[in-house]
Amino acid sequence: MMKVKKVSMKFLVVFGLLFGSFVFWKTNFPSGTWRYKVIVEIETPEGIKSGYAVREVTAVTQPSITPETHPVTYGVIGEAVAIDLGDRGVAFALLGYTEVFKAFPKEAKTTKEFIQYYSNLPVGQKAVLTSAHPQIVTFTDINDPLTVKMVLGSRFNVKKQDLDPVNDFEALFGQGVTLKQVIIEITDEPVTWDIEKWLPWLDRINGGYLDGAFLGGGPELSNILDGEHFKRESKYKKERK
Repeated sequence: MMKVKKVSMKFLVVFGLLFGSFVFWKTNFPSGTWRYKVIVEIETPEGIKSGYAVREVTAVTQPSITPETHPVTYGVIGEAVAIDLGDRGVAFALLGYTEVFKAFPKEAKTTKEFIQYYSNLPVGQKAVLTSAHPQIVTFTDINDPLTVKMVLGSRFNVKKQDLDPVNDFEALFGQGVTLKQVIIEITDEPVTWDIEKWLPWLDRINGGYLDGAFLGGGPELSNILDGEHFKRESKYKKERK
């Protein structure tokens, strides 16, 4: 009988320690997930053309071992937004994870409050991005990743050693073509996986740089962008903020 009691007490102690550790971790290092739709609308002489993609973000809090350690790590899965402009070509709004922060800004006193806010945004809530739009690119030959061109974003100016803004909608797609708006909507729809319908070579480069090089850094855009700007399937390939 005494042996049974000792075993029971040991079990209760171990269980209590494990449960306490779990509660401590959940309280001090919260995590959260949110899913959102990126809708991109482009004005053309033929009318408004649009496309969308659904992405999922996971935020995980980690202990701060050093002052340089980021307290939150963000993982995103999803894909770029493809906007079919017909004979003019296809535009791609690159994959990111910060659009929700820009669409629904939140000043939070704690990391827990910040994560809870974004994890609990109601499905259907939407907002138009007024600035900090996603980078948009196109390909002069959609079957050749080396032909990637920046449509909207920035380009490094070697002389100035700074970034120049780029808005080449009309230069690349023709007169009267421009970005109308980018809408961010909280959703519970499944993450979309349609990008390879447009870019079948993504599997071949396997997340590497578009030019196939092992090292990136430019100056060519094909040596700056990699496959994960267009598609990311693993939450464990994380971005930090």
